[in-house]
Amino acid sequence: MRRIGIAIILTAAVSIALRGQTPRVHQFVPEKFYTTYSFAHPPALHINPGDRVVTKTIDAAGVDWTGKQVSSGGANPETGPFFIEGAEPDDMLIVTFQRMETNRTTGYSSSLLAPYTIDPQFIAARVDREPKRMTWTIDKAKGIAFVDSSDLKPSHLEVPLKTMLGCVGVAPARKEAITTTTPGAWGGNMDYVGVAAGAKVMLPVYEPGALLFIGLFPSVLSYLLWNRALAVIPPAVGGVFLNLITVYTATFTIITGKPLIAAQIIGGSIIIAGVVLASLANPTKRAKRPSTTG
Repeated sequence: MRRIGIAIILTAAVSIALRGQTPRVHQFVPEKFYTTYSFAHPPALHINPGDRVVTKTIDAAGVDWTGKQVSSGGANPETGPFFIEGAEPDDMLIVTFQRMETNRTTGYSSSLLAPYTIDPQFIAARVDREPKRMTWTIDKAKGIAFVDSSDLKPSHLEVPLKTMLGCVGVAPARKEAITTTTPGAWGGNMDYVGVAAGAKVMLPVYEPGALLFIGLFPSVLSYLLWNRALAVIPPAVGGVFLNLITVYTATFTIITGKPLIAAQIIGGSIIIAGVVLASLANPTKRAKRPSTTG
């Protein structure tokens, strides 16, 4: 198995860079977007290992950096695919994200907590309103995002601006076409905060050229959910779930074919056991925390 390295720069929406012996810089503005990972989509750009691609992504609803609706085919429309010359099945593609920046002054989220952020029993016991779309203002210079709404308590909510990439994947095995809302061995919709500037993602190659897709630039979303969760459950309880980040990283290495070592298996088991024990302790105290979604 060969390893093919690429570097990705994410600017404005998202920028990609691929690294090689004679690197070139490609300025690529996407015009067509896809909501499936598939070998059947024609390459948007051919690049060599080591080349750098500066490009953009649109948001999960298909709206671009100018506020124009450019895709209506489904959730998480992707930029690409990028055909990496020389990549063959059984190779490993290494994607390095060099820079990520927001490309708009606004973003959006729901007014309610996602059901998976806290105990299902607590969600079931709450009397929630209908979810509303919250529009956030992004202050790139100050590195913050904020929202003002009477539907929230407090009515002004401000969070640090932390960029990440929600989706990165390649064409799946067996000539499958898989929706971009799905994660799997090919990558996909991982929504992992660790996929940020400086991160390296290793993906298996199933098709000639790998056919790399990227999309969904959440930015504020994950940190918003974390801040909202802490407003509903005690920090000591919510904090234990941050430990799952290391488990996810170790699991991802299995998916891409890199074997786990004994220390990772033991460490992951200890982390999972600790999270389970902390979750089971004093469940009634968590449920007594008041709602903060207004």
